[in-house]
Amino acid sequence: MDTGGSRILLTVMATALLTGIARADDIAVTIYADAGYPPYSYDQGGKAAGLYHEIVTAALARMHGYKVAIKPLPWKRGMALLQSGAGFALYPPYMNTRDEPWTWPYSRPLHEEHVVAVCRKSVLKGRGRQWPQDF
Repeated sequence: MDTGGSRILLTVMATALLTGIARADDIAVTIYADAGYPPYSYDQGGKAAGLYHEIVTAALARMHGYKVAIKPLPWKRGMALLQSGAGFALYPPYMNTRDEPWTWPYSRPLHEEHVVAVCRKSVLKGRGRQWPQDF
């Protein structure tokens, strides 16, 4: 009997069996999204949408071993879930350690946001306004 071939076959079978046993199922995770912050994060027909959703989805595509559900909900409800420990994550992240010290160090920006005010000259013309003091 060829014991060398039997050993190789046994080794291959044992490796296949152990690999199957060692492989764990993907970890199920729910990430909550602010449902009312367009265009960054909002609810579109019961599904998360917006710029932050695109960023998070792109990052998740590179993370193996997780099965992630993204659910939009009102911001205050999401924060309450995080504070109670019933929620895992909520985006967009904001750091307000004065009122929400439990968010440190988990609230890191996904990108740098700049707010801009735009107005036509015709809106301000002849109205006695002092720009930008009366903004």
